[in-house]
Amino acid sequence: MPEARRDFETPQRQVTIDQQFAMSQTLVTVNRFQACVDDTGYQVRAGAWNYQP
Repeated sequence: MPEARRDFETPQRQVTIDQQFAMSQTLVTVNRFQACVDDTGYQVRAGAWNYQP
């Protein structure tokens, strides 16, 4: 266990993600995400606590 860890980072364990997901190689700004929402009509789910249109 790394010495620089914080108490809330334990216990560490292996997990399996059993469904596909996308990840960006670059940062996505709020403005870029808003443009995506506007272009596609994407509906932001409740609980998206860090997205503020």
